[in-house]
Parts: sequence; structure tokens; C-alpha cells
Amino acid sequence: SKATVSVLYWRMRAVSRQVRRASWVTPLSGNEMHCLEMKGLTGDSLAFGNSVRSLGVARSLISFLSTGAGGKNTQITNLIQDGRTKAYEKMMAEAIDQGNDGVVGITSDIGPLGGLIEFVSYGSGVQKISTEPVDTDTDKIFSTTCTGEQYYCLTEAGFSPKTVVFGNEAYSAGLKGVFLHSLRTAIFSGEVKAFSDIFNKARKNALMRLKEDAFKNGCNFVSGVRMQAVRLPFIQEVTFYGTACVHPSLPMPSSPEQVFTSALAEEELWSLVSAGRRPVAALTGCSVYNMGIGRSVTGGLQQLRGGEASRYSDLTQKARQAVMKQLKDQADRVNADEVVSVRIEVEEIRPGMVEFFAYGTAVRHDSKLQIATKTLPPQVLMGDRKKFLKAPYVRRRKLMDSSATGHADAQSTLSAGLRRSYSSLFGFTKTMFYYLASVVTFIFPFLNRLIGRLRR
Repeated sequence: SKATVSVLYWRMRAVSRQVRRASWVTPLSGNEMHCLEMKGLTGDSLAFGNSVRSLGVARSLISFLSTGAGGKNTQITNLIQDGRTKAYEKMMAEAIDQGNDGVVGITSDIGPLGGLIEFVSYGSGVQKISTEPVDTDTDKIFSTTCTGEQYYCLTEAGFSPKTVVFGNEAYSAGLKGVFLHSLRTAIFSGEVKAFSDIFNKARKNALMRLKEDAFKNGCNFVSGVRMQAVRLPFIQEVTFYGTACVHPSLPMPSSPEQVFTSALAEEELWSLVSAGRRPVAALTGCSVYNMGIGRSVTGGLQQLRGGEASRYSDLTQKARQAVMKQLKDQADRVNADEVVSVRIEVEEIRPGMVEFFAYGTAVRHDSKLQIATKTLPPQVLMGDRKKFLKAPYVRRRKLMDSSATGHADAQSTLSAGLRRSYSSLFGFTKTMFYYLASVVTFIFPFLNRLIGRLRR
């Protein structure tokens, strides 16, 4: 029977582990190891996967034309999606070869490599302590972005992690739109709708792609949603990723729109479930405001006089109210009772132009979801010791890495890679032009002689 085959599979796998098991290297901390062992898991070796990509001349030309026309930039979207997906698949294949039952703490990064763009995925492999099978699905192993402590909180709240899901989008206002609004922003102050719409559309479409990925994997919830935003010339690219889960008390979705998402850390998720609430949707809002010549002059005069710069204060207050209204309107559309863990990030895009970015998680009052235990072990709440190096050799993962919080490495790497692609395109075009000019110059005298003979 299928159950007997499953039992034999897991016992043979356990024997093979005992044969090959020796010393192994893992980034898991002691607290993570303790929390995982409480869930019947033990750490194993690091799993790693990468993919090096380039746009190429043809796709660079199409991308350049798409940027000029405005709207969705399919070439950049596919480049990033394919790179992340391939790196993730390689990492999971390595985990399977190592005999792992899952991968925790998965991180997805972008890095430079000889003028190209390298996509990297890595995490810590884990194995079940028991030799008995947990389910009869032996074809897949689970993966999650959670740390060991967060995995404990997630499962204690009743969620079963399945796989890491991604969603990204690149969007442009077009050269015409950017040019017209640049003229407007040089004179008038207030919100720059063109840039606000670019950022909001890219993030909305990327979040929908994340839900579509979770829906394809048969999941009804995405936990720990994180965002990486990269601002390129005339383009806004954004990527969401998180852990797709299944909760038996939540309805299974009939469409991607019905997949629930959460931007909360798993420790907060456990606390909310214990308080009789459940996440509904991760929300984002963005508004780009410009000072204009008038406000810049009066603001500069106020700076010379000293005291409060009321022109700047009024503008930033309006911007914050605008992004908060966006979150409230989104929460009303999903019938949420509250929006929790709201954060507002501010970044100056260029002199006189500021982006206000807000995010949070919409929740509803629901007592159907129950936690397994009433208290968390102290290891979940204890922080790791200070790093060995004073310099941030390895950055800690944040809840959401927005464009305002930086992610400068990814932004500079992707920008440099695309600039090289565009430079290659222009260099190729220039070379072909000179080549054709040389050919024409070489053939022209022979054509003159041929025409002269024909006339005779």
C-alpha cells in the first residue's frame, strides 16, 4: 500500500543519513537548534543555490523600448523572476541531495559578479529526528524564510509551512510621462501622481504574483511577507517573498485574491492568534511629494530666519496623511477590523522630492484559530549574542526591506547590471553602424564604375 511504501522510504532514508552523517556546518544558532528540536527537527548542512543572469542585447533593446513607452517592463520582471526561481530550485535540489526534510531561514539576495547579476538563495537544512513519516507526500520537502524560533511560533499558531513563494514586478511611467511631470514638479508643489502610481502599481502587481504562487502550491496563507524594492532610471522594480502555509481553520481559496497574507513577524503572529485575531492582508501605501520652486524658496528663507520651517512641515504632514488613508482604504476593502504594526519610511528620491512609504497588516477578530501552547519558551524571545565582527558582515533580515530602508546593495547591483546591458546594446549598435558605413564606403567606388559602364 501507499502507507507501507512511505514507511519504508522514510526508514531507508534514516539509514542512509546514519551512514553519511559526519560533522556538518550550519548557520543555526543555539536558540534555533533548541526550538527546532522541540518540533522534532535537527539542524544539518547549509543548502545553497545561485544563478548568474544577463539581459543580453536583444532583451536590453526591448526593455529600453518598453521603458520609453511606459507600463509593465516584462524583460526586467522576467529576468529577476527567472533568476530568483532558478537559484531557489538549485538550493532545494542540494537540500534533497543532502537528505534534508526541510530548509529554514531561507534568504534571497542579489549580488554582482563580473559585470553580471548573480541571484543567490541559501538556508539551513533540517532533518526529522524521528524515523517515522509525518505524511505520505515523499516528493517534496518544506521550505520557509522563518528562523528556528519563528518556525516554532508559526507551527504553534497552527500553520504548516510548505514552500517559499515569490512575486515581482517592474513598472515604468514612460519617458513622456516622466518628462512632463518633471517640468511640472520644477514649478508646482504637492503629490507627484506619476511616481506615486508607478510605485503603487508595481507593489500591487508584485503582491498579486506572490498570491498566485501560493495559490498554485495549494496554500491559503503567506506568512512573514518581505519586500525588496529597487529604483532604476524611470523604473520601479519590487519583489515580495514569504512562506506559503496551510491552516486547517482557514478557508481554502478558490482564486489567488482569496489567499491571506501577513507582514508580521511570526512571534507577533502567535501573539495575535492567542489574542483572538488573525491576519487578512499585508498592506502597502506610497505617496511621492515635491517641494516645487515656490516652497523651496520660502522654505529656504525660513531656514535662514530659524525656527520651524512650516512649508516643509505642512508638506510632510499631508504626505503622511495620504499614505495612512491608502492603508485605511485597503483595510476597508478586505473588511478588516484593524491595521497593526504600521510603519512609515521616508526617503528623499532627489533634491526636493520625497517618498513616503507605509506598510502594515490588516487583521480581523476571529477566535477559530487556536494556539497549541499558552506560553512561549524563553529561547524564542532571547536575542542572539553580539556578532564576532563589529562591522555588519552579515545583515539581519528585516520584516520588510523597502526602498526607503535602503537595500542599497541590490539596487546598485541591479542598476549596474542593467546599465552594462544597455551600454552593451549601444556599443553593439554603434559598432554595427561603423561596420555598415565601412562596407558602403568600400563598395561605393565599384558601384560608380559599374553605373558608368552601364551608361556607356
